[in-house]
Amino acid sequence: MIFLSDRIPCKNTECKASILPSTAKKTGGYCMPCYQAIERKEYEEYIKKNKKDVDLYEGVDDYVEIIKIMNRPKKYDPLINYIDCKKSTEEIYSSLMDEDIARLKEYVLDLINSDDVHTAKKILLPLVCITDCKIDECLIALVKKSYYLTRNLVFLILREAG
Repeated sequence: MIFLSDRIPCKNTECKASILPSTAKKTGGYCMPCYQAIERKEYEEYIKKNKKDVDLYEGVDDYVEIIKIMNRPKKYDPLINYIDCKKSTEEIYSSLMDEDIARLKEYVLDLINSDDVHTAKKILLPLVCITDCKIDECLIALVKKSYYLTRNLVFLILREAG
């Protein structure tokens, strides 16, 4: 049986906690809160030293590809700092040519057919608002897939209907 007198003080002189000898053995003499604070600080310093900037847009000049990259989900990694695109969404969409818009709509249809409706909607809304292009075939594809249409997309359907 372990008694209160068997406990030892935490190695941190500013801490008033007392710990069991078994805890002291695991933590190098620190109470668990102090030990976790030390580990958290070491982890944060490691992240700070090793974090790298990643520019997914480097060398990409094609606006359709840039839009695809902008809307692609990025896997969280504390060691990666993703650099934002140098151009705004408005600048990119307003720079699209007719053939770019056609390619982008084809990509959106592929997304809808592969059930990635979330990304398709994220691309469609600025496409129609900034370029004022018709997206009838994309909206029909969404309806055929029986996907819930947001108020914004319903507005677009009504606007295109005349």
